[in-house]
Amino acid sequence: MVRPGTKLLASALWAFGTAKAIPSDPLAILDPQNWVNPDNMTWADYVNPPCATWNDPNRTGSIRNFKIALVAVDYPGMDVVVTQPPDSTVWGNPLLIVSNPAREDVPAYYHDLLNVPQALNHEHTLHGYWMEDSAGRFGVLLTAFRPYRLPRKSFHNASAAAYELAFILSAGQDESSTRQEFGEIKFQTKEDVPDSFGPPGNSSLPKHATTRYVDWTSFVSAATIWPNAREGSSTQAESSGAATFAHEPSHLPGIGDNYDNPYGVPARRLYTGPWSMMSRGSFNGPSGPHSRWHIPVLQGASLGSLHTVRDKLQLGPTDNSSVLMAPRADIESSGMIDIYGRGPRASVQYQYESAVRWQGVMVFMTWEVVDRMGADSFTPDSEVMLSKGKVSDAAQPFQPDGTASNLTVGDYRQLADALFHARTRSGSEFEYVGGANGLHFYVLERERDESGVLSYKVGARSLKGTANGTHGVELSEGKASMVKECKVKRNQGRGH
Repeated sequence: MVRPGTKLLASALWAFGTAKAIPSDPLAILDPQNWVNPDNMTWADYVNPPCATWNDPNRTGSIRNFKIALVAVDYPGMDVVVTQPPDSTVWGNPLLIVSNPAREDVPAYYHDLLNVPQALNHEHTLHGYWMEDSAGRFGVLLTAFRPYRLPRKSFHNASAAAYELAFILSAGQDESSTRQEFGEIKFQTKEDVPDSFGPPGNSSLPKHATTRYVDWTSFVSAATIWPNAREGSSTQAESSGAATFAHEPSHLPGIGDNYDNPYGVPARRLYTGPWSMMSRGSFNGPSGPHSRWHIPVLQGASLGSLHTVRDKLQLGPTDNSSVLMAPRADIESSGMIDIYGRGPRASVQYQYESAVRWQGVMVFMTWEVVDRMGADSFTPDSEVMLSKGKVSDAAQPFQPDGTASNLTVGDYRQLADALFHARTRSGSEFEYVGGANGLHFYVLERERDESGVLSYKVGARSLKGTANGTHGVELSEGKASMVKECKVKRNQGRGH
């Protein structure tokens, strides 16, 4: 319940919570937009969150630790790629950095790549991701098993009763990360696909094949597996990045994916795009989505975004006590409320009982602070996201002959500049009028404190309220406490 007076109390928190210097230029732009194309990101873009050691394997989740089995499989004529000489496959894999482990050492190699902090994975692990995402409530316990040779590529596996989920790590590439890269990006037309990317030993078959989302790809790409999950197991390939593996446990509490086909006719928006692990945030990482085919995966899809607040509420690491719930009736009665949100994914959720229909009835809208820090380092921008929930094309020259090819209107990178910024002249928007829902939203103030944590003050005004503008404020005596000073460790070359 939002009581009258919330506006003044939130303003008081903003005014007295931190000392703010008077700006030297009163006409300076407060919050300029400065988004980054995921394709142009590097590991220098990663920013450590302050006072955080989420990847410490000695720390466990306070509420839940996912018990996951990692089972490596290969096939006749298809050995695990990391056991092969560098650049020995048609894909140019494995990378030179691979130490070429023996077949019996493959489970340990991928276990450590996925869940042991080390230089190769830049200290990022599945456990570290979930501990950060849940503020220490959820962790990952991963156990690896010896490689199995399967007689064919079509198979079904059931996870053992001791594990909540089994990762089936399939030798080779996956089609999700190769369908464009070894299709329309590499070859001008499907007739240009060479024999080396065609069917093995059978020239009567075409060298191209159909695939998901786009019209065609090379035969070798279409012959690979498509990552999938069912009945307690999740099948991935060696080119499925750590972000893909980190995404999969999200389904255990019963939450679904949040994306559509950006290449369809008509094109469909990928919903929350790079801002959500349940959408295309699982593609995040240095160099963007078109670097996901490397083995091992050290760039795109190596570190996914945090879950949105809506998803965290569904998954369980966040409950309603951690989110300011603002029923529309309270906004109507108080006229306007201001809320001060500090830290990654700090949020306020505006609830309403009736709304515009969009694939069902929307029951809330959520403001949340997104900062390019920690697992969100490879999101395109740091500011405030407004999303709805329910219980112009950009040119990118990537065709082989250099012809500019447009991203579809549904491509998730179209959302790179989607966040709201405070006040005017930022290059972005600072307000949104949800006329059908009777609410006017504002982004009012921005601050990054001495420890490096980003904060915003946002507001909502009822378009239908009858409040007379009289408000109150309640103050009580505070209690001083010692707080450990923490500061963000930033890589050089990054500005905020």
